[in-house]
Amino acid sequence: MSKMYRNAILACTVAIAVSFAGAGAAWSQDAAKQAAPKQEAPKQVASAKTDKKSASVSPSSSSEKHVSHGKVYLLRGLLNIFSLGMDDLAAKLERRGVTAGVYEYGQWEALCNDAAARVRAGGGPIVLVGHSLGADAVVDMANKLGQMGVPVALVVAFDPTVSNVLTGRTTSTFINYYQSDNGFGRPVARGAGFHGTLSNVDLRRHTEFGHGSIDKSAMLHNAVIGRVLALVGRGSKPKPTDASAAPAQTPVSSSAPRAETGSVPRTQQ
Repeated sequence: MSKMYRNAILACTVAIAVSFAGAGAAWSQDAAKQAAPKQEAPKQVASAKTDKKSASVSPSSSSEKHVSHGKVYLLRGLLNIFSLGMDDLAAKLERRGVTAGVYEYGQWEALCNDAAARVRAGGGPIVLVGHSLGADAVVDMANKLGQMGVPVALVVAFDPTVSNVLTGRTTSTFINYYQSDNGFGRPVARGAGFHGTLSNVDLRRHTEFGHGSIDKSAMLHNAVIGRVLALVGRGSKPKPTDASAAPAQTPVSSSAPRAETGSVPRTQQ
C-alpha cells in the first residue's frame, strides 16, 4: 500500500472521529440543558370570582398598566381554592390604581425574590397580605425579606393558623386580624430583630364572620385599602362601577386611628 494511500485513509479516519466527537458534545450540551431545572417567576393565580363592586377587574389578568409606586402581594390559603376574599381585595385595590397580585401561598419564597428585584429596580413600597395559610406565609415572607435587607412597608394577616414569631427587621408595620375563639386564629409574637409596630387585633366579638370568611369582610378590606393608599398613593382615580351595582364604600382615610391590640378597626362612612 502506497504511502499516499495510507495518508488518505488516516485523514478520513481522523475526520470521521472529529465529526462524531463534535456530535457527542453537542448532544451532551442539549441533554444538560433539558435536564437543568427551569427557574420560573411566580405566577398569579386565576381569579375564581369577581364582585359587581369590583367592576369585573381581575387581579390575575392585570398587566399593571395603571401602576402605583408599590405593589401588594396577596396570598391565598388552603389548596389555592379558598381565600377568594384576597381576589376581591386585589380587585378593589387595582380599581384605585394600586398594583396588586394574588398568589398561592406556597410561592412565598419566589415572591421574596420578586419583591427584592422590584425594590432593586426602584419599585416600592412592598405590602404583603394573606389569609389562613397565606397569613402564615406572609410572616415567613416578612422574616425572609428581613434577612435579605428588603424593606416591607406593611404586612396584614387574616387569621393565621399557627403561632408565628415575627423577626423581620425590615418590616415597618404588621397587623394581624384574627379570632381567638374560632379554632384557627392565632396571634403573632414579636421576636428578636423586629423593631416595627405589631398589632394583634382579636375580632372574637365579630360573629358575622369566621375563619373561612374573615378574608371577605368589607370592614377589614376598607381598613387595608386605607392603609395601602396612605403608603402608595393613587395610581389612578377609581373607575366608575356599573349603575346597577351598590355604591362603593369610601376607603378609610390615612388619618384613621391605628388598630391596637384587642381593638376593632373602624370604617369611615
